[in-house]
Amino acid sequence: MIIKKLGDCREELPVGLLATKNGTTTNHRSFELGPLTGRVRIAMGAKELKDNPAARSTKLLSFVVRRIGDIERPGESLIRSLTSVDREHLLWLVDLRRAAVKSVEDSLPCECGETTDVELSLDDLLVNVLEDGDARVEGGERLFDFTDPQGRTLVARLVRGEDEERVAPFYVKNPDEADMRGLHAAIVSWEGEKLSWEKFLDLDVDSLEWITSAMNSVDVGTTQRVRTACWSCGRELVKTISPFDFLETSSGKGIKVSPPYETRSSA
Repeated sequence: MIIKKLGDCREELPVGLLATKNGTTTNHRSFELGPLTGRVRIAMGAKELKDNPAARSTKLLSFVVRRIGDIERPGESLIRSLTSVDREHLLWLVDLRRAAVKSVEDSLPCECGETTDVELSLDDLLVNVLEDGDARVEGGERLFDFTDPQGRTLVARLVRGEDEERVAPFYVKNPDEADMRGLHAAIVSWEGEKLSWEKFLDLDVDSLEWITSAMNSVDVGTTQRVRTACWSCGRELVKTISPFDFLETSSGKGIKVSPPYETRSSA
């Protein structure tokens, strides 16, 4: 995994869309976004999307994403197959085009006792980008292998848009169940076997916490962190900022397209 700045990833997905053609699997990372139009506004107002923010995101991106790699007008089906990481990245970029300010000023304290004045830009937000060797590809799927201290094996994948849509209704009824279902969706196998929902619920708390930690270690995608160096000692300084601070929202107009769930904060 490599770390880039958002300014260098405005036309590149952190993960990418795997597509197989004539027996060859290609990772499509480049993309092109179109404008938000009145058609998008009407589509986003559909009653069937009201209680499913993930489905709203799919609908919006199906209108706005013009191209992914060499795939023109990918449509809702391919948008659902994108990882949540890539969907969130696209949603941020769509939203941030309405940024009211391009930068904010701040002062960052350092352990050496000095304070560094910085100007923080949206383009400075850090993006963790998955490299080709960070996961093995099997059957058109990126798989991550983990082994816990007891020698038990976990094979997992990144959550996709279709998973988000299935899980979203549970956030209204029971957020804890929604989180559990999202975690379960990412598990391909546990100790070499497919893990049913019922068997997943029977896992002890320690196992569930370890699985959660393993998945969180794949910290890919757009973060809310920027970094700079102390002017005095050179120590790296990391600051957490919210992209929402850059948006003009006081008018209440326009289309809200921000990610449906809480985004990644500083680790």
